[in-house]
Amino acid sequence: MRARSHHPVAGPAFAVGLLAAVLAVAGWRVDSVPATGALDVRLGVVGSPEVAVAAADPVLRGRGLRPRGNAARGSLVVRNQTGATLAVGLRASAQDTDVDAALMVEVRAGDRTLTATTLGRLRGGSAATTTLAPGASRRLSVAVWVRAGAPSGYQGRSETVTLEPTMRVVGGR
Repeated sequence: MRARSHHPVAGPAFAVGLLAAVLAVAGWRVDSVPATGALDVRLGVVGSPEVAVAAADPVLRGRGLRPRGNAARGSLVVRNQTGATLAVGLRASAQDTDVDAALMVEVRAGDRTLTATTLGRLRGGSAATTTLAPGASRRLSVAVWVRAGAPSGYQGRSETVTLEPTMRVVGGR
């Protein structure tokens, strides 16, 4: 028969190791999956040679969006990089069309609303624009939410939306 060794730190060392393993497993997170009936949205932005865009990546992230729920908010700055005055708007794109009628997108320049419409309509571009002189910049506020009475199809979805600037020269240059 073999003699057992009773080292004074063996028990506490085992307990510390076990605790570390339990904490590692408990703290390990998997990316969230949208709750049933909710929509997760990640909104990004791209610039163009004429209009630079500065923003966090993503501009906003909305998790668990539901009709009559809170909006997700963010902001970006657009800058005219040309020598001409530009009328700048935004257009949206997304890989899927399942949330086009459910997701509302609002873009504001100060107290002026450039658009407050569905993702589907914003794919065609905002009707209103903000005017930027050469070298000028402006902060735009963005909000997204699921509209009340939204048709089904968005529930449990996770969508990435990208905004990009649209522009036209003002003053016929």
